[in-house]
This record gives sequence, C-alpha cells and structure tokens, in this order.
Amino acid sequence: MLRAILVDDEDLSVRMLESIVDWRRYGVEITATARSGKDALRLFSELRPELMVTDIRMPGMDGIELLRCVKEMEPRTEFILVSAYADFEYAKEAIALGSAYYLLKPVDEFELERAIKKIADKIGAQQATQRLLESTHRQKELLTLYSYMRTGAGKAAAQKSAGRLSVCFEQYALIGFMLNESSMNAYIENSFQLDTQLPYLQARLEEQLRCWCDCLLFDFFDASWCAVLLNAGVSLLDCAEALVAFFTQELHMEVHVCFTELEHGLETLPNSFNLLQRLNQYSFFLGEEVILGYGYNCERGEFDQVALAAARKAMENAIRESNPSKARKVLDEALSSLDHTTPSSLEFVYDFCYAGVKAVRESLPGSTKPELQEKLMKVTSQSVRNCATLDELRRFMEEVLEVLPGEEPAEHVYSQLVQDGMAYLQENYDRNLSLEEICSVLGVSRNYFCYLFKKETGQNLWAYLTDNRLAKAKELLRTTQDKTYAIAYQVGYDNPSYFSKLFKKGTGMTPNEYRKADETK
Repeated sequence: MLRAILVDDEDLSVRMLESIVDWRRYGVEITATARSGKDALRLFSELRPELMVTDIRMPGMDGIELLRCVKEMEPRTEFILVSAYADFEYAKEAIALGSAYYLLKPVDEFELERAIKKIADKIGAQQATQRLLESTHRQKELLTLYSYMRTGAGKAAAQKSAGRLSVCFEQYALIGFMLNESSMNAYIENSFQLDTQLPYLQARLEEQLRCWCDCLLFDFFDASWCAVLLNAGVSLLDCAEALVAFFTQELHMEVHVCFTELEHGLETLPNSFNLLQRLNQYSFFLGEEVILGYGYNCERGEFDQVALAAARKAMENAIRESNPSKARKVLDEALSSLDHTTPSSLEFVYDFCYAGVKAVRESLPGSTKPELQEKLMKVTSQSVRNCATLDELRRFMEEVLEVLPGEEPAEHVYSQLVQDGMAYLQENYDRNLSLEEICSVLGVSRNYFCYLFKKETGQNLWAYLTDNRLAKAKELLRTTQDKTYAIAYQVGYDNPSYFSKLFKKGTGMTPNEYRKADETK
C-alpha cells in the first residue's frame, strides 16, 4: 500500500477528502492528517509517505512552502495541491516544484480519483523498476561471491560484494540441495517444473531458509542449489530435515541435503565449498542417506576412502586400456583433492597407489624390457609407504606409470562400464528407465555408476538419454509424416506439449518448424 498524508487547516475539508473517494481501491492508505504545514512536515519526517495531498492557503507554512521543503528531503514524493482560488501563479509554481496535480475546491471526486490513479500507477512503475535494479545489482554481487567460492580467485572483489550486500562471514555454514532423480520420468517432471517455475522455486526456498537464519541463496546450477547460512546458530540438522520435508511435501521433489560444519571468515569460503562438493559426491555412494552433515553422520576423513574407491577403479581401467595419460590425470586429481589430516587418511592414499602399481604389473605386455619388469616386481607396499610427502608419492607413481606403453588411443574412449551403459540407454531410449533397472543389468552400484558416467561424459545419464531421444525425434520428423504427438510417444514422452517445448529448447525450432526447414533443403 502507498501511504498518504492529508493536509488542510479546515477539519471539514480533511474529512471530505477522506470520504470522497475509496483510497484503498487504488492501493493508497491514509496514514495521517495534519492541520498546518509545520505539522505536516513533522509527520512527513516520521512517516515518509509517498503522497501528500495539501491545501495551498494555510496560515504559517503554506502548501507551496511545504512542497518545497518535502522535495528537498525526498524528491520522489508526489503531491496533489488543492485550493479555493483559481490562481494561475500558484499552478505555475506548483508545477515548477514538481507537482503535476492542482485541483480547485470544492474538489471533484472524479478529478481526484483520476489524479490518485495516475500517481499510484506512476509510483508502482517506479517501485517495480527499482526492485528490478536492486535485484540485478544483488545478482551481480552474488555471482562475484559464487565465483570466488567455486574458484578461490577474486577475494578482494568478493570482500567488496559482501560489503555491498551487508553480509558478514564471521560465522557461517554451507548447505546444498541436490535433486535426486531415480528414473527418466522423475527427471522429466523435475525439468518441466524447473523450466516453468524456477523463479518461484528459488523464492520459496529462500523464504524457507530465512525462517531459520539470514542466508545467501545462489542460483540453481548443475542440478543443485547452494546457500550460505549466515550467523548460523541454529541446528543444522533440524534445518536440513525441515527443508527435506519442504521439498517433498510442497515442491514434490526428492533431494539430498548436505551441510558443513560452522566456518569463520570469508577466506575459508572456497575450502568450505570444496568440502561441501565432496560431501555431495559422498552422498552418491551412500545413496540411502537423505541428509549428510559434518559432525552429524560423517567425518572429513571418510571422504578419502570413498573418493579413492572411485578413483582406483578409474585408474585401473585407464591402465588396462594402456592409456597412461588418463591414468596420470586420475592420479593427479585424486592426490590433489584429498584431505590428509589423519593417519587413517594417509593409509587410504597408500593403498590407492599400491593398487595402481599392481594394475600396471598385470597389464605389462610381453615385450616389456626385462629390467623394467624386474624393477616393477621389486615395488612393494612398503616401497609406496616410504614416500613421506605427496610430491614424493606423485613422482613415485609417475615413474611407475612410465612403464606402460606410450601409445594412446587417438580418440577419447570411455570405460567399458560407461560404454555398456550408453548402449543400454540407446537401445531402450523410448521407455521410462530407472537407475535400478540400468544398474541391475550392468551389475554395478547405481551410485557409483552415476558418478562415473557424469565424470567421464560431463553430463548425467538422463541428459544423455534426452539427447538420444531428440536425435531419434529428428530422424522421425525427417523420414516420416507422423504427427508430432505420435513422435513424442515413440521417443518416450507421454506429454506432447512438454516434448515440443523440450525440442524447441534443444534445437531452437518447434518440431513442425524443424520438419518444414528440412523439407525446403
């Protein structure tokens, strides 16, 4: 509601102005009345209304002087001046000072309504523009913080953005929400909801978070949301449980929720985000746990064992494929991302590296020089453990990998497991596949397969399946005269409208436009 103050030295005139029109109909609330210019100026200082309706001829401070004083304090305040005198000089001065509305007494209700409506529309448009500008500026500052959080670069810019957002990182925690999509249909339903309602979902999630504490919610990215809980003195577990219920009951989405321990200082933000990402990755392997949190049901050292289990398989596959470059990449990623704060963590690292040594032994071709074979056979588990630092361990393993043949595949080759998964998706693209079915056929943990598929291909398997469906739809549009809805069903979509939107999003054309463009070639 817009706020208004009515000013006139005659009580009857004030009551008339109050009752002659329905102010609330135009989104205006009369918050105060005054009998003199001085009283009106005092009330304005306290209430800061958007609209002043004032008589011109009043003892002491008249309406023109009141207008001049208010405009100096707040130029955007709107005025309606009324007077019993049709004095053109008053009108000219009022217009010069920024009042576009000058009404004669007795005030005509239709003229007053017209003036109120125009002012309400003008202020509404200004407020909408201001909100948009503020939102744009806020998004810019959030992007700066998000970039720093993800990369660790641009700390000075992040500090400035935090200052402009008036947020303090004295004590905070990170919380993440990852969509859990166990079937193609669930992926489609989530995608449709995100495409059509993302601003609403973002606003509702932020509203729920603010029920617990101040927060910064970043935009949806890579199938997840991330938020900073500021001055988080709340129970992170209680907050996570409430948000799982919110997603399930209101948004009808399944999520994994992960949270960090309390951190202190902006400089810790990148490391804290890295730990949250590893926690998210850990949730892929556990699967059954909807909520994961430091100090609740996991500790930081556990990530080393989980991350190395996946890296071990990836490195062994690369070694068997005689791809030393890929094996070195896996090794470097694994050693660079681990948290070596406990002796048990270091044991996981040694076991991971020795598994690589054994894989190289098993993969050596018969043509390998005898001296290299003998050197490798002398490497024991203790040889690995004699490396006192990560740099020593990295150099040691690089020497081991040098024993592999130097020839590498000309093209990128996915692991056999991912290739088998791709083949199954391509053969069954038109069905509502589930992770349980796919991984049962492949004989692999669904959580590990999801992790490996995304790591090697750069996209989740449902996005890959969507690409295959759209490719098949293009083929059908080129080679048949089937209706769009029939093609939608043939490639696995029960909702033809969603299929058309998805097709246009992926190709820039509707199915019919695509068909016509192909016919004109």
